Amino acid sequence: MNVLIDTHALLWIAGDEKQVSARAKGVFLNPRNELYFSIANLWEMAIKISIKKLNLGSTLDDFVDDHIVGNGIRLLPIKPSHVVRVATVPFIHRDPFDRLMIAQAMVENMRILSSDGRLDGYSVRRIW
Repeated sequence: MNVLIDTHALLWIAGDEKQVSARAKGVFLNPRNELYFSIANLWEMAIKISIKKLNLGSTLDDFVDDHIVGNGIRLLPIKPSHVVRVATVPFIHRDPFDRLMIAQAMVENMRILSSDGRLDGYSVRRIW
């Protein structure tokens, strides 16, 4: 199964946080699943680091190496088809990074690993 990981989900998994459900951990650890992290979400992290709303305890480069590359997670580029799809995504979620992630999941037929229940209002399958 192809799974797109939401920003908070990756941060919680990397930090071994108790908020991560057993199901989410199982999906993350299952080697049969193809895991993806959007460039949009990486961009979101960079912005939050620059405005001091996110502290990784390391550099973003090290986080990418340790937690994305190190876990075999593929970075999902932003394609024109993803951006075009945003125009038709219902305005349930107002966060532009999440809206792009939702559009990517729709276009690429991926499930989203996220605790965000607002995603249930979209035609994507959320895992948590």
